[in-house]
Amino acid sequence: PERLVRGSGISLPDITGLGVAEATILLESLGLKLQVVAGAEGGRVGSFEPAAGTFLARGMTVRVVSGGGGDAPRIDVMMPNLVGLSVVAAYQQLDSIGQSGSREATCDAGSPGSDPNNGTVTSQNIPAGNMLPTFKGVALGVACGVAAAPPDEQFLD
Repeated sequence: PERLVRGSGISLPDITGLGVAEATILLESLGLKLQVVAGAEGGRVGSFEPAAGTFLARGMTVRVVSGGGGDAPRIDVMMPNLVGLSVVAAYQQLDSIGQSGSREATCDAGSPGSDPNNGTVTSQNIPAGNMLPTFKGVALGVACGVAAAPPDEQFLD
């Protein structure tokens, strides 16, 4: 059975941007421990190891580097629809809503080009209309080498 192969561990959630106190409560509720190895005890989680998604045994320690801003609230924004935009326009849209997390654009299979920054967004990992913390990363699927359709223009005869 799968439980005998994997054990009774936990997949480590992404705690980036949470306050150290919030992250401690979350991890302890999962049977894990948190240790701040650098930064402010009252700050926000800047980075941590092992990486999010790592399968851990209960009782293991997650090492955290925290920054300042212990009293700063988590700010959530609504994800816009980026499908159909050029990658540059999509990044500008994310800038306009204050999204500061990582951004990853990858070419779709079968795209004629290989530069994910030169193409049209075909998919996004967070659907439009969903709320996301500003620090959350966004992944985009791109039809590489395919330019976005030009806007409708009125031509004079």
